[in-house]
This record gives sequence, structure tokens and C-alpha cells, in this order.
Amino acid sequence: MSPEQAMGELTIDGRSDIYALAAVTYEMLVGDAPFTGGSVQAILAKALSEKPTPARTPRDTVPPQVHTAVFTAPATLPADRFESGNASADALMNPTSGMAVGSTVIAGARAASPRSRVRHGVIANPVSSNG
Repeated sequence: MSPEQAMGELTIDGRSDIYALAAVTYEMLVGDAPFTGGSVQAILAKALSEKPTPARTPRDTVPPQVHTAVFTAPATLPADRFESGNASADALMNPTSGMAVGSTVIAGARAASPRSRVRHGVIANPVSSNG
């Protein structure tokens, strides 16, 4: 649940879903939720005041663009998240481009070789068989 949902905000948009997807993706990669605590209130307090541990800290094999996208998407403020699901997907798939988040552009990760992209299960810049 995104912070704005937990706080009972009246305006909820797709960025709330981006937050939730990033939290699930983070947990799949790291093996723990981005925020943990003894109660719902403790978890919410952390989500509102802290950033999660970077995914590459416990799992250094997480591709740089995946780390950056998953670390950016659960921002506390919706304006600091990706504007759309397409922008979030583009950030995950393209390690060479900048990632637009709200009005901020985050520098993309260094380009990886096609072999490393396949090894990590991420295919960036898919090319058709025609060229």
C-alpha cells in the first residue's frame, strides 16, 4: 500500500500502483519487504521517513537499471515516482537512457553487453530478427 493510500488521501492515481509494484519487485529481488516493523504503524512510519536499503546491498547481482528503477519507484511523494507504468517499464528495460521521474531525470546506468543483459534476465533494447 502506498503512503498516500495509508494516509487516506482523496487523490490516488497510477503512481500508487507503481509504488506497490516496486515494493513487490524489491521483495522478490532482496527477499524482504522494503520496510519492515512490528506493526502497521511502524512500517508506515518507516515508509514515510526512510528510504529502503538499496537492492544492490544484499544482492549485488541486481542489474544497475533494475536497482535504480526499484529504488526510485517507492518514493514517499507520488511526484517523485515514475509518471506512468510505461516510464517505469522503460527504466527497467533500458540501461542506457536517463529515467524520467516526475520532473527529475536520473542518469541511466552504464550500458551492459547483450550477454550480461540476458544473464540477468533483463533484455534491454530488444532488436527484431530483421536487423
